[in-house]
Amino acid sequence: MNKPETTSDAPGNRQPGTNRSLHYFWDDGSMFIQPNNSQTLYCVWGSRLARYSGFFNDLASLPQAPKPSATAESKPPSAIDIVRTKAETSGGDGKTERTPLWIQPNEPQFEIFLECVFLELGQDMSSHQVEFWQTALEMADFFDSQIVRDQAILGMEALKDMSPILSLSLAMQYNIAHWIEPAFRIILCSPLPSLTSKDISMLGFSAYIILAEAHAEITSHRIFCALTVPPVVHSSSCDNTTSCNKAWAHAWWGRRSNTEWR
Repeated sequence: MNKPETTSDAPGNRQPGTNRSLHYFWDDGSMFIQPNNSQTLYCVWGSRLARYSGFFNDLASLPQAPKPSATAESKPPSAIDIVRTKAETSGGDGKTERTPLWIQPNEPQFEIFLECVFLELGQDMSSHQVEFWQTALEMADFFDSQIVRDQAILGMEALKDMSPILSLSLAMQYNIAHWIEPAFRIILCSPLPSLTSKDISMLGFSAYIILAEAHAEITSHRIFCALTVPPVVHSSSCDNTTSCNKAWAHAWWGRRSNTEWR
């Protein structure tokens, strides 16, 4: 969503050493934000951020700090005081251009988050690749945004080339339950030595151990089936269990004797 850049350049209004975002600095914005290690300032609708992000909703819900009183007794800080102090030491309260809220995500990460939050109705997002949606999922988790999480999941499910390794890794990291079994089944069909060190690193030690144990169980079961004839479950109408057992053994080993079926 592109909004006109503000033209308000009153003396003392601008933050020295910073640049206003070309796309996300709006005349009617109410929340000023500066990403980590960036000179770019953003000014967007704080009400929408608070609506779609638990992170910004918590900031908006903080009560105003009371004015200090000369006669007030010193009291230990409350939980609200601690949260407010952390917000203030992270730049400012975000209410003016000179007191922007500093956030940990960098500029590209934050712009992906803003693109998802301020998504225009009918806007085509199909051109975005897996890297975009992976960052969107990370930002959804950081800013506690269900709507961005849903967009990222749908965006990645529409992709044709997302690897099962990445799918399983993200599923475990961000608790996307319905991705786990399909991705695990695909990985399980491949030989364990085919996994690269990068694949194993993405999966994590716990997932790799589960995968290795599953491979071992399958190999053991295959060896058992190759060396042992499973017992026959006879029907109630079977009147010759001996012949039935022999026929089953011949069939199991890939041989067939016509006399055994009589």
